[in-house]
Amino acid sequence: MNLNLRSWSISFFVPALFGTVLVAGPGTAQGQDRIFSPGAARTETMLLASSDSAKEFFKSVAVSDAVSSSSDDTEDLPDAPSAVALREPVSAPRGQVESTHVASTLTKNIPAGWTAQPLTTRQQVVLGIHNLYSPRGIAGMVFAAGYSQLANGQPNYGSDTDAFKKRLGAVVLRDTTESLFADAILAPMLHEDSRYYVQGPQHNFFYRIAYAASRPLITRTDSGDSTVNGSLLLGYAASSVLTNASYPSINRNFHDTASTYGGSLGGAALGFLLNEFHDEVLQTLHLEKKD
Repeated sequence: MNLNLRSWSISFFVPALFGTVLVAGPGTAQGQDRIFSPGAARTETMLLASSDSAKEFFKSVAVSDAVSSSSDDTEDLPDAPSAVALREPVSAPRGQVESTHVASTLTKNIPAGWTAQPLTTRQQVVLGIHNLYSPRGIAGMVFAAGYSQLANGQPNYGSDTDAFKKRLGAVVLRDTTESLFADAILAPMLHEDSRYYVQGPQHNFFYRIAYAASRPLITRTDSGDSTVNGSLLLGYAASSVLTNASYPSINRNFHDTASTYGGSLGGAALGFLLNEFHDEVLQTLHLEKKD
């Protein structure tokens, strides 16, 4: 009797426990409840024992639930960003033009094809002084004083060493006042651009000569239109009168003052010609590289 009772207990409870683990799964609240439900466990055990298709059914249900849960979770997630979306467009630095050179605010001569920046009044003053006392400007002063010394013309200081010093001082005074009156004072007042714009080899040789020679009379406004070069004409006239006060008494007259004024305008035209062909001459002599 005891042996039959033990066999019956084993034949009942072991399949029941095994069926409960398969269906409910360990560690869940539902599985824990079914452990304490002998009737439900017995029913599930009988179903599992009677047919292998039932096992496959429960497995397919579990797999489909897992796939459905995974698909539901991924639908709520945003799409992964692509490499193209993360790459930001690169723009040219502000204030600069693509594929062109931009001249500095201290550049008196704008090379052909370059872009010139608008200048404030303060920048125009600084530009005039900077250009005047550059190595090229100082060399021009020494050359002008030397030529006057060799010609022994006006101002009539003589031809000795002391005379050269006086001539050099007069040239420095004249060039300084011309730059101050024309570039630093009158150009901002008249809204004129005192810089020289090189035409370059895209124009023929005679056009470039005519253009450079006309710059003492014609210039451009701040907006780029052509106009009479009032700042240079008036500024050089004021400088000629002021410089005349430093000349010997024999040269303090209208004729010599007009001669000084005419010489200054001719010197400006010659300077513009040098500006037009300066870079090409240096490149021909292999003293400067092409851009």
